[in-house]
Amino acid sequence: MRKLLIGKEITFRIDYTVPSINREFGTVFLGDKNVAMLVVSQGRAKVREQGQQKGEVSPFLAELLRLEEQAKQEGLGRWSKLQRCTLQGRKSVKTRVLSQPNLRKKLHRLCLT
Repeated sequence: MRKLLIGKEITFRIDYTVPSINREFGTVFLGDKNVAMLVVSQGRAKVREQGQQKGEVSPFLAELLRLEEQAKQEGLGRWSKLQRCTLQGRKSVKTRVLSQPNLRKKLHRLCLT
């Protein structure tokens, strides 16, 4: 995400406002690409459940949910078995270790058992 956006011109488009909390909610675009859709489709983010915004929702919510489901089915990002394994009690494994092919395979086998 950082490499994608740093130094780039983005656009924030307001989708709706919630007057009771004086906040604007919107969508970030990089050119004509919806950044949330890019991130969700890669499995790097989970779509947040809608709160109490009095019926106001993102116009992209249905598509974001579809992309999240697709990322889950494909096991991308946070939905991968390897990622789940590292998040479920094997936090002592360092990222630099995962870059070594043999250790990554061993960890993957641990996750499958």
